[in-house]
Amino acid sequence: MARLVCRANAGEAEAAFLVGALHADGVHLPYDLRLAEHYLSIAAGKGVMEAQHKLGLVLLWSESEALDRVPRALDWLAEAASEGHAMSAVVLGKLHEEGLYGVPRDLCTARSWYRKGADLGLAPPDDVMMRLTAKIGQNPPCR
Repeated sequence: MARLVCRANAGEAEAAFLVGALHADGVHLPYDLRLAEHYLSIAAGKGVMEAQHKLGLVLLWSESEALDRVPRALDWLAEAASEGHAMSAVVLGKLHEEGLYGVPRDLCTARSWYRKGADLGLAPPDDVMMRLTAKIGQNPPCR
């Protein structure tokens, strides 16, 4: 484990992702979202799609009061989705559908992200899309 942490500290993207994920999950390393964010930021910045996804989640889970925490989380999740990470798209759909973590509730945006997730191979259950379509039908149409 010490060698992996040394490689992560040297800026090796895959090692940084693994160390960050282990800290985020509290597996083999202490649960520490601050350290998870640090290491995942290294990997995400180097284009590791799984790190971008995990960093987005860690930023949402963090108790940090940083004002940019949620916008940064959304940016990383959107980056991962744009790289082909289906779960990131579905997570973004859920965040916008429910207005979780202070994300503005926007059903049109939610539906768009759910569709992106489906296009990437992770379709939400049919009842989710039917429920969204029914809710959107009661509001101004999506652009």
